[in-house]
Amino acid sequence: MESDRPEEQETVNECVAKLKEAIGTEQALRDKVIKNFSGFKEKEAERELGEAIRGSGVTIEALRKVLDENRPLALKAIMNPRYTEADNCKLQPEVDKACAPLFAVWRDPVGYAIEKMGLDLKGPGASLDALATLLGGFDASLAGWGEKVENAEAYMRSRGLEFLNVKEKEYKSNKKLLEANDALQGGTITDEDKRHVAVLNDYRMMLGKGCVTINLALCQACTGHSKYQEKIGRIGHNIDGHPDGRTPQDRAKRAGFGGSVAENCLMGAGDGAAAVWQWYNAAEHHRNMIANHSIIGVGHSGVYWTQNFSGGSRNQ
Repeated sequence: MESDRPEEQETVNECVAKLKEAIGTEQALRDKVIKNFSGFKEKEAERELGEAIRGSGVTIEALRKVLDENRPLALKAIMNPRYTEADNCKLQPEVDKACAPLFAVWRDPVGYAIEKMGLDLKGPGASLDALATLLGGFDASLAGWGEKVENAEAYMRSRGLEFLNVKEKEYKSNKKLLEANDALQGGTITDEDKRHVAVLNDYRMMLGKGCVTINLALCQACTGHSKYQEKIGRIGHNIDGHPDGRTPQDRAKRAGFGGSVAENCLMGAGDGAAAVWQWYNAAEHHRNMIANHSIIGVGHSGVYWTQNFSGGSRNQ
């Protein structure tokens, strides 16, 4: 490891120079050195990361406290009846502000700890980058931190998600449901539809809400509605002349679903994640996405997306 003391650093540099001189052009010896040092700096990075986290006092419990404190505030802002599409969601900035601490901790707990809790990775990162430069003097393969990883600090930030996994509680408790959604096949469901539901469920868990199970009958109703909306070039919930039924309830029933439904529609989203965040910025649709539903149907056609929610039996 790199030393902070000039005299020790000089000794390290001399040792490295002598080792390189000893290796010379001996390929077998060079290969042995590469093998021995492969993964060394990464292990050092994880050790330094663990020490930095412990030294800062950052814990998963402290980060989850931020979630616990801010979830009620975010839900209050989202459920505020004055937050409405009737005025083009003028209160969206208040919703964004209330959700910001949750997004920060949920998506990047290491970054939050650096910004708000005094976690320092710059110091150890600089030393680790110097180590990488030294190792690169033997062979270029020993210098890098991985594809698209700029430096040691970036490497430690990515590895820090394993040290500070704030999502573990929610993902463990919903493990079977999430796996069942991911494995679901048949009907009209596509991989992009499933990615859409995965993004939505991640958001619901961030807010402390339960996950929703995919229902294939509702997916059929949603896909048919998205295709028809694309055909006529507009969105709507109640459409006269719709081949699958005028209302969301009619279309769900025709597809074989017996419960009541609450529908979201949109146009303009290029993928499943974009659809979630487009509805996030539309008050009433936003509230529908995080309501106390237990099942979901989803379907898209081009940039047209439809969701159907229900609070009925998951197997309905």
